[in-house]
Amino acid sequence: MPTNIQPWAGGKLHQISGTQYLVEWKRLPASEAANAVSKQNAEKELLKLISVLSAVNAEEMYLLRAVHYFVAGTEPTVPFGVVYELPAVSRLQSPISLMQRLEESSKAGNRVLAHSLDQRFELARQIASGILFIHSVGWVHKGIQSSNIWMANSLSPGLAYPEHLGTAFLAGFDYTRRSDATSTGDETVGLGWRRQIYLHPDRVAAVSTGETSVLFEPEFDIYALGVVLVEIGRWEPLYTYPKRFEKVTGLERKQTLKAMADGMRITMGKRYVDVTLRCLQIRDEGRITRRGGPAIRDTLMDLEDLAIAAS
Repeated sequence: MPTNIQPWAGGKLHQISGTQYLVEWKRLPASEAANAVSKQNAEKELLKLISVLSAVNAEEMYLLRAVHYFVAGTEPTVPFGVVYELPAVSRLQSPISLMQRLEESSKAGNRVLAHSLDQRFELARQIASGILFIHSVGWVHKGIQSSNIWMANSLSPGLAYPEHLGTAFLAGFDYTRRSDATSTGDETVGLGWRRQIYLHPDRVAAVSTGETSVLFEPEFDIYALGVVLVEIGRWEPLYTYPKRFEKVTGLERKQTLKAMADGMRITMGKRYVDVTLRCLQIRDEGRITRRGGPAIRDTLMDLEDLAIAAS
């Protein structure tokens, strides 16, 4: 396994021994990067994650199967690389990120909207399914965003993009940890306001001296899913609105997101908007899990009902 692959933000397709894989980085907080014990503990935790992700059924769990990890040795804060197997390459195109899909435009500069509405409902259901698996085995993802969702499209006639959105696979496990494990660091470092769009205000509270982190909880993943649902509903990246999201507090971002979600009622329908708002309000007072188990299960059940009703 090569160890000279240079670090990047997010996952990247890479040729290894003639086969294409997705390679991502497992990161360490800068404060712990030079600590041999911290690196050793991080490797132990990584092995536990690999054990979980090596057992996934990609097309049922909407996660990529981890097949290997390697010691990178290029930068102290990115000591390990994780290699993921691409799904069913014999009948699916190489995946691209959901963010790339949202960025696509026609020659006239218009959004590409050839797919039907039920395709977006199904896409949302698939993403929530991947999050449910992660939460069910006692982990938090910490990186839910459009750039960490990979879309694989069919090569079969009549099932190709843009009429069909294909299958979504959740990736981006750079900072993922077990719910009861020690912190894996601030997943927003160096990524600026674009990353913080997906961040719950309670995760980074605005103070006079800047931003201060609090422990990451599963509800923060659900909030980030709500942000992705806004992007799916509008079918455009939210970073294209810097005036609304750049130089504002986390609470102001949340209020903007709620307003954007509410504005999708005509195009996406009341039920989709209600699910999106519940994600964005996941930690608001009085919000409780209705069905028991991981809180994401409520969201998934609602999205499954929506996808079935629209099919």
